[in-house]
Amino acid sequence: MEKTTTHEEFGGQPESFAAECETCLQSALSGLKLTLPEGQEIACAGSCPVVAALVKELVRLRTQAAQLKQMYFGRSSEKANTLPGGPKTAGSALNGEDGSCPPLSSETPVESGQASGGKAEDRSRASCEHERGDADTAEEPKKAEGTGKKRGARQGHKGHGRRIPNNLAEEHIVIRVPDELRVCPRTGEEGEPLPPSFWEVSSQIDIRITAVRQVFHREKLKFDCEGCPAEVRSQCVIASSARRVCTSSPSFPVTDDEETGVSASKSAEINDGGTCPDPGTELVESISGGGAALAKQSAVDAMAGTIRQAGPRTMFVSAPQPPQAVDKSKLSMGSFAILIFFKYFLALPLTRISTLLAAACRFELNPSTMICTFQHHKDLLEALYQRMAEEVRKFSHINVDETRWMSFFHRKGKTTYMDWMWVMASEKVVLYVLDRSRSSTVLFKWLGDAVQGVVSADRAHAYKKYAREVAGVLLSFCWAHFRRDFVKAAVGNALLRPWARRWIGRIFKIYRLNRERLKVLGDPIAFPIAQARLEEAIKHLFNQIKEELEAPNLYAAQREVLESAIRHWAGLTVFVSDPLVPLDNNRAERLLRVIALARKNFYGTYADWSGRFTAYCLTIIQTAIMHGLEPMAYIKYYLEACAKAGGVPTNLEPLLPWNIPPELRERYGMSLQKEETPCCA
Repeated sequence: MEKTTTHEEFGGQPESFAAECETCLQSALSGLKLTLPEGQEIACAGSCPVVAALVKELVRLRTQAAQLKQMYFGRSSEKANTLPGGPKTAGSALNGEDGSCPPLSSETPVESGQASGGKAEDRSRASCEHERGDADTAEEPKKAEGTGKKRGARQGHKGHGRRIPNNLAEEHIVIRVPDELRVCPRTGEEGEPLPPSFWEVSSQIDIRITAVRQVFHREKLKFDCEGCPAEVRSQCVIASSARRVCTSSPSFPVTDDEETGVSASKSAEINDGGTCPDPGTELVESISGGGAALAKQSAVDAMAGTIRQAGPRTMFVSAPQPPQAVDKSKLSMGSFAILIFFKYFLALPLTRISTLLAAACRFELNPSTMICTFQHHKDLLEALYQRMAEEVRKFSHINVDETRWMSFFHRKGKTTYMDWMWVMASEKVVLYVLDRSRSSTVLFKWLGDAVQGVVSADRAHAYKKYAREVAGVLLSFCWAHFRRDFVKAAVGNALLRPWARRWIGRIFKIYRLNRERLKVLGDPIAFPIAQARLEEAIKHLFNQIKEELEAPNLYAAQREVLESAIRHWAGLTVFVSDPLVPLDNNRAERLLRVIALARKNFYGTYADWSGRFTAYCLTIIQTAIMHGLEPMAYIKYYLEACAKAGGVPTNLEPLLPWNIPPELRERYGMSLQKEETPCCA
């Protein structure tokens, strides 16, 4: 049963004060309703401690309700936030792009992802672009009023006109002058045609999404062995007969063709019309390359002697089948790459992909067909994923973060459906890992205990434990989360808004000084000056934290934020001595946005292999993009290599994104298209 508050707990007030308490309570509630949104102090009209305690509890509950509302609902990205009492101008967003503090009211939820309650993973994990802030709001009150320079086009801007890239394939269409306009309406004379150089030229973009059925017509040759020597004829027939025994498609060796991409491993077919004898067929065990490998040499000799007595034979040779990464696949390798891009980069559900193809291509592709295609290609992508995972250990700086992922199937030892999708982004690889745990065991498993470098992460205990037990790891904490603490403390509590504004402005000033330092990183004269300014600002910020902690009337939310900053100050200041270390962990946050989007669109995965396949595809796609490769073209290029090798290639080094030479990028169209000069007409 919930305990009720009595007068004795607050000084032993007698029951005769009940009427006074009721009057005080009504007065306090009235004052709370009128003054809290403006941030004024809440005072009780009387001196009753019971009413004072109730008012304090009411403020706490109201703050907690505002925080929970912000965590659950977030905010709409289309809505612009404005400062209380200031002009409602679009662009005065919460992330402080104008250098001012966001609206910290319970009625206007704050930026999604800035939630309370430690690291609550059910919140949206939006990246905070703090670099937009330019100075301390306490020092620049003009920006705090929302009048600073903002991003985007200004009013009256004429724009850029029609932007048509000139790297698209061109289709020239001639439009003739209609017959009724080719003759002058007054004189009846026909107009004289001008050369094409004088014609009017205009252009537009025509988007075509099509599905094509590829029909392969494979050439077939006929061989008559009557004019061949007996030895040659016997060898051909032995190969033909042995192939007919082992498979339904006999084979004949062919050479590599660089133009068509056909390898000698995919041999031509031979059909002897069933005329070749096949003695000793039970001794044939395997086929390799383009001929038959007989298990016993005696069987070969016996078969050759029999064939020499058989006389001339007729054979038919067919062109080889096109190379496929998975035999008898319904979809081509390019189609598989497109489906992977739709599913794991755009986070589209399979049913939505099927609807898109049906509407745009008049082609119905069942979701179950896509699932089977993914499952058949899983082993090929897993080999590339494991090779990339080996490379992630060789880092000097890495961004690590995790978010929840739902796996809707029962497993032994797991009572819930919630798993964790980790991202580990180093200089070469963006590795996604799906694991049941959120503990440091995942870091030890994938990064190991013999690594050296800086790990940018949040303040979760898993990262702290990993840094304590691995001597070569230096943990750098995220300033975006540090700023988020002040926003969280002021949500629903109007009394803390001015205090939060001042601190957010100071953090923006650190971002600005660090940005100025990076601009002169290679300048031997300007860099020491910028470095000294940053160090002085960091020192001043630390002294301000200690001074505020010594204040007697500090709110619990304020003390919690400031004490957390003191505890994590060593990790927060790693970037000061190493300019290449970023202030925040926004890179990992942005890489997890696709996970949050997928979680919203199709909730999660429903099989163990499907969850691991999600990590494979995300790793390959994001790593390819990091190295300037178009992901669909890169996946197709890798699958073609698998098709030529008859499976996973033995040597994966030439196929890694950072090892692909420019000429292959150009040949396969793997380079990401950059913005071309606008072509307007």
